[in-house]
Amino acid sequence: RQVMDLDPSNGLAVYHSGVIMKRRGELAEAALLFDKVLEIDPHGDGVDAAAAWYQKGVILETTGRPLEDAAYAFAQACRLKPSDRIIRSRLQALEDKMHSKKKRMKKKKSKRERKIGKEPKPLAAQEEVASP
Repeated sequence: RQVMDLDPSNGLAVYHSGVIMKRRGELAEAALLFDKVLEIDPHGDGVDAAAAWYQKGVILETTGRPLEDAAYAFAQACRLKPSDRIIRSRLQALEDKMHSKKKRMKKKKSKRERKIGKEPKPLAAQEEVASP
């Protein structure tokens, strides 16, 4: 943190400060620091931008943000470091989760449409059932 205070353009110091904040549970602060890393060095020339994107993705996924936001961060990390198995597997797991969620939502919508689409029984038939 002291290095970051002395040289705020030191991407490595900012990144490690973000990791520390994340470990402490200060996720909003950590996310801001990872964003700053990406501003300082978006292509990862001096700092591992893929790691910053990955850390940001983890935070987005674990804080209940839309899964698409986390998937975007993981995809950026994967784009920068395509050979990293951990990043690829995390992205794949998240994409699978998103796909399953879409299937469940589609199934619920289909059931709801079937219920809505049925013609109601005539009132006379309903009254006969209701009367003793």
